[in-house]
Amino acid sequence: MLPGNVASTVAVPSEFTPPDDQVSSPLIDFERGGVALNDPSLGLNYQNWSCFVALNGLDVQVQPEAGAPITIFQQAAIETLTFTFDQNMRPCVAYQIAETVYLRWYDSVPQAFVVTTFSGIRDPKLALDDKRITQLALNSDIIFAYISGTNLCYRQQRERFNTERVIRTGLPASLGLKNVGMGRNLRLQFEIA
Repeated sequence: MLPGNVASTVAVPSEFTPPDDQVSSPLIDFERGGVALNDPSLGLNYQNWSCFVALNGLDVQVQPEAGAPITIFQQAAIETLTFTFDQNMRPCVAYQIAETVYLRWYDSVPQAFVVTTFSGIRDPKLALDDKRITQLALNSDIIFAYISGTNLCYRQQRERFNTERVIRTGLPASLGLKNVGMGRNLRLQFEIA
């Protein structure tokens, strides 16, 4: 959650916490998570997970560092993906196909996974902003960040991803959103490169 829904006026950069400090590729992303899907009993900072498109080009899978891959849905033609977990260890995945970004997330209103479509955006990134047990119930939120035109924007889970907020304007077209995640200084960071 960004206090006041704005970025800080003074940047306080630090290194990203693992595994957000790893280099992701277009079809694989890394995130800290719990002991198992749908099981936050040991917190969301228990082990590293990866999310990727399987070799068949169809299965989107998550895998804990010491476990087997689990197919969470199927989708052909994915060009990029990013993921995180919600507070109940349900995977949230944003993926891009051609010029459209899709966000697959658990919506507590219908109590089901839904897919929300976004056009005209690029470089989607997801992060659960604060995985500390003391913050999960009240302050943590999935942040869905992206570039829209020349603006760095985000939407958050607590608003069902309905409200777009602009963090920074006037980005050169040559820059993109490379990473979003918690820094070692316990501040949410957006990396533009």
